[in-house]
Amino acid sequence: MRRPLILLGIAPLCLGSFACHQVSTASNHSSAIIGAWLVKARGAPFPYHMFVFHSDGTMQQANPDAGDPNTSDSNGMGVWVSAGGNIEGKLVEVTADRATHQFVSRGEISFVIKLNGNAFSGTANGIFYDAAGQRTRGPISATMEGQRGYPSGQLVTTFFMNTSDFRRIALSFKGAEESSHMGAPDFRVGGRIFATLAHEAKGYGNLMLTPELQADFVGEMPDIFLPVHGGWGRNGATHIRLAKANEDVLTGALRVAWQHRLDKNAKMSRKKRVSRG
Repeated sequence: MRRPLILLGIAPLCLGSFACHQVSTASNHSSAIIGAWLVKARGAPFPYHMFVFHSDGTMQQANPDAGDPNTSDSNGMGVWVSAGGNIEGKLVEVTADRATHQFVSRGEISFVIKLNGNAFSGTANGIFYDAAGQRTRGPISATMEGQRGYPSGQLVTTFFMNTSDFRRIALSFKGAEESSHMGAPDFRVGGRIFATLAHEAKGYGNLMLTPELQADFVGEMPDIFLPVHGGWGRNGATHIRLAKANEDVLTGALRVAWQHRLDKNAKMSRKKRVSRG
């Protein structure tokens, strides 16, 4: 039966005072960053944040205070500039001990992000200082993915995938293990391949499906799924464009490939038992 995929399951830029940063109205080149963004920071104590970039070169960052069990943190305040096609900035937040309510640290988080329409990606590095200005932690690195909030009130909450996500999700299924074939990473269950990263340089993950399953996937989301070129594709091998897939779609697709491989393994085992009499 055809299954729709939706059912699958920081101080200012200089290190002195804020006054050392000259604030100016954003140029047309950088104005696309202005607005509110939902940001996922992989590697942060709590990954989800809100960023707001203002046209005067200032910005604000907020995330749930309860995301860290030991300390509470203030909203981050900072500045940003357009630099070489990227957006660079730095923000500052203050943390306090939840039990004693005493000052813990001042965090300075610098970031570099690159816009891609209504999304951005980039990196952040945080360094934390005590009341005397001595470094206590860091640099701590995180990757960031942002999605724009729209004036209508609709906020895009879809984060697009990469090869690390493909590997993480593929290995989350029971019995899955990573191996390799002809120098390319693959993912197996019962010793048999259900997915590969043979075309990761092109931004693809590969799913070992049937031609019928492939037709369902491609028909449902042709911008995300396409057949692998040649005979492999005619037999059901299917690319997934990671940069266009969200976690739900990627997880659902990998689960279908994993389950298909499990079913084939079980069928092969039954045939072997019958042949042995």
